[in-house]
Amino acid sequence: MATSLADGAQASALAKIEQTRKSGAPNLDLSGLKLTSVPESLNSLKSFLRSLDLSDNQLTEFPTVVLQLTNLTRLLIIDNSIRTIPTGVRAHTHLEVLHLGSNRLTGLPLKFGLLRSLRDLGLWNNRLTKFPSCIFRLQCLQYLQIFSN
Repeated sequence: MATSLADGAQASALAKIEQTRKSGAPNLDLSGLKLTSVPESLNSLKSFLRSLDLSDNQLTEFPTVVLQLTNLTRLLIIDNSIRTIPTGVRAHTHLEVLHLGSNRLTGLPLKFGLLRSLRDLGLWNNRLTKFPSCIFRLQCLQYLQIFSN
């Protein structure tokens, strides 16, 4: 039964990715699908995708395919079980909004401070035990949500 649910989630995600590819829409919502991984075909949207919502899934790792989507300005990965953010996230220099609330993050990579366009950062309800010093290097940051850690 669990396999069929995972297969159904992947099929739904693939259908939404294909629909977005055909339409050229800059936004993609893959929230609430209970994904355990993100299809690699998401990479086919890298030239035009600006907003991606992967909230309310069952991701335990930051999806590596997302690292290739360097034109994103908005990324939501809320309510998953992600423990770490890869250093490669620094390539997202256009990212303005990043919400990673309700995960299992214990820290942020030092290179996180290179997200030069980041204005809105959500880190609520994680497992941060100390304030990540790399946040001080986010020169455009206007809004920080870091409660319940």
